[in-house]
Amino acid sequence: MAGLVGDYVSSNEIQSVFGNELSYRLQIIQILLDQNKPKDAVAYMQDFLAHIHDPAVQAQGLISASAATLLDSYAQVLIQTWSDGWGLGNLVLGHSYTLSRPPNANYPDSGNELTNGLFGGTDYGNGQWQGHAGSDYPAERSRTITFDLGSNKSIGLIRAHFLQDTGPGIYFPQNAAFSVSTNGQTWSSLATVSPSSAPNTATAQFVRWNGITDGVPGKAGADKVYARYVKVEFPVNVWVFLDEIEVLGVDGKAAGAAVLPTAP
Repeated sequence: MAGLVGDYVSSNEIQSVFGNELSYRLQIIQILLDQNKPKDAVAYMQDFLAHIHDPAVQAQGLISASAATLLDSYAQVLIQTWSDGWGLGNLVLGHSYTLSRPPNANYPDSGNELTNGLFGGTDYGNGQWQGHAGSDYPAERSRTITFDLGSNKSIGLIRAHFLQDTGPGIYFPQNAAFSVSTNGQTWSSLATVSPSSAPNTATAQFVRWNGITDGVPGKAGADKVYARYVKVEFPVNVWVFLDEIEVLGVDGKAAGAAVLPTAP
């Protein structure tokens, strides 16, 4: 986010003095994280958001609407990570994956678009969003995205970031299903989750399974699952756009990580 603020100052979308103030706030947040105080970091980031959306700030033209929107997107991602996945690393950052069907040619995949760590805000045309179109053929109305972590690892959180912008016909999927495997052949279901209701304005949202809050199916007391492969599936009825999938966890077998029985 500090890099984004600097870029926006250079392009005059954030006024220089205001940019310095935002950078200072981000430095405080980094210090809190270094001190292992994620709850305090969340509170300061929420204050950061309130500041960039302050009507007085907007009225003075200290930050453009597009800059505020994109910074908001990244801030929400970080808040969720510090709240739900503190201490977990993104096991698929920069990794390749397998798509059951390619996205639409107008909104293609650059090769690792879903794992490059970059989010698209709410502008579906900015090159960060991967777009999947519906079809008249039932067999083409779903997508499966599969990740190979290289070895069994302890997974505590899986989440996919979707866009809804009803004007051009982009809708959240009805649900997203998360499953894991130790061998890539037989799979264990973790959860099938529906997005929350969304406002009429363009908005982005994570759909996720969280081992801490949702638990591990059939494994009382477990908050992680021990597996090598991860699969995310969702239906495509009109247009479905997503910009990032994250698999958060730790290398090796962690305490509280369970191996699930598999089903064909």
